[in-house]
Amino acid sequence: DILTPVVLQTGLACIAAQGFFYVLFAYILPKGPWTDMPGFTAHQAVAFPLMAYMAYQGIMAWYFSDADSDTFDTPSDRILKIHPLGVQLSEIAVGMQLFWDTPLGFIIPALNDPLKLAHHIGMFLTAAQSAGSFGRPVGSYHALFYMGAVELSTIPLTFVDIFNPKHKPWF
Repeated sequence: DILTPVVLQTGLACIAAQGFFYVLFAYILPKGPWTDMPGFTAHQAVAFPLMAYMAYQGIMAWYFSDADSDTFDTPSDRILKIHPLGVQLSEIAVGMQLFWDTPLGFIIPALNDPLKLAHHIGMFLTAAQSAGSFGRPVGSYHALFYMGAVELSTIPLTFVDIFNPKHKPWF
């Protein structure tokens, strides 16, 4: 089932936060680059804490937990056995991509980049497979790294993307 409670909660929370920050940046705060690009700025404001959470959870489980060393000790175990946190991180990624990140890539001009959209669609498909959206979860152990720890690189990218020269109001 693709619409699990975690998927729905994540997707709806991202959309609600996007709407809140959009209104804040477009109508409440004084004039600044955020008023010229409220949708893009709101996206970055939502992405930062979400990526920080996913990175933290993934890093702690992937690098600092010995609890799984006996359970996932063979390559087939790491592919076929279900890791609960890996499934949860995958469901978060599914909700994020399905309801928020990918749709906004089509709606907000500053986020409309074919390469990013392809990446987000690929991430959705990979996360859905690890979450078990197409049947049984496969690869949920590796989701700790690919849906979690690797998001550490996204945290500075939220700022790099804001100050990219193509976003004139921010540059």
